[in-house]
Amino acid sequence: MKATIMADEDVLSRCAWCGMGIDEEAEVYGLGAMFCRDVDLSEYESQVIELKILTENRIVPMMIAAKGSDAKKAGHDAMFMLCSNECANEMRETLLEETSIENILKNIDRISN
Repeated sequence: MKATIMADEDVLSRCAWCGMGIDEEAEVYGLGAMFCRDVDLSEYESQVIELKILTENRIVPMMIAAKGSDAKKAGHDAMFMLCSNECANEMRETLLEETSIENILKNIDRISN
C-alpha cells in the first residue's frame, strides 16, 4: 500500500482532528488502531502518513508505530494525537463509520491521557 508521508514538524504539535496547536505542556489525548490483517505499512514505521477521511473531506495525520515501541507493545499499529476528549470522541466515531478505510483500520481505541 502506498502512502503519502507528512513532515513531522507539520503535524506532531497539532491535533489530528481539529488541527489546533497543542502546547508542549498541554495534556494530550490519543487514539490507537490496529491494521486489518492484509495491511502492511511496515515501510512507514516511525513516520506520519496521510489518512483520507472521505465523509469529512479531510486528511488526518496517522503515526505508524515502530516495532518495539510502547504503542506497538500495547497492540496499536497506528496512533492519532488529539487535543481534547471532544476531538478524540468525534474522530473515533468518524473512523468507525468511515467506509473508505474499513479495509485499513480496525479496533480504534481510546488511549488514556
